Amino acid sequence: MKKTIIIGSGGHALSLLGIVKEKNKIIGYCDIHKNDDFPLEYLGTDEEMLKNYPPEKYAVHCAIVYEKEYNLNLRKGILQKYANYDKSSVLADSAIISDLTQIDCGCEIFERCVVKAKFIGCNSIINTGAIVEHGVTIGNNTFIGPGAVICGGVEIGDNVFIGAGVAVRDDVTICDDAVIGIGSNVVNDITEAGVYAGNPARKIR
Repeated sequence: MKKTIIIGSGGHALSLLGIVKEKNKIIGYCDIHKNDDFPLEYLGTDEEMLKNYPPEKYAVHCAIVYEKEYNLNLRKGILQKYANYDKSSVLADSAIISDLTQIDCGCEIFERCVVKAKFIGCNSIINTGAIVEHGVTIGNNTFIGPGAVICGGVEIGDNVFIGAGVAVRDDVTICDDAVIGIGSNVVNDITEAGVYAGNPARKIR
């Protein structure tokens, strides 16, 4: 089995390490700078990583979510850079996950989540305490924030950011590249990329 390298060393990466069961399979991390507070060996920048740790021998896990803007463009670009690498998934022991849920590569499901989704796409994240109900489909590289509630039959596209505490009504569709602000209630389909917030959620930019 390939050893895994973590991409990133920020707060999300620390949270991720807290739920990794087999830490001995992780050999270190890469980032643009060394982080002396991060409890893994620093392996270098992306360029050094790509040169010295080939995809034939190593897997990666992207633990970078976003920077200042609450979109997933940075993460999307990193994942494209490492497209040739296998991606490991990390599932917390305390998460309750249906046997019928199909989970693709590179996903994260954090503590106390309840997941009954039909499908979760590659590199998507379901953060602490979120609830994802029956029949839900989630695209690639999508982030479901802590405490969010996704009701049954919802369809969520690729590169969607759903903030903490968001509620999404049954059978709603959310298109690719949408950003849903913290605490918003999504009661209608979102068909255009942009930033949405409020109750009910409306496009704000």
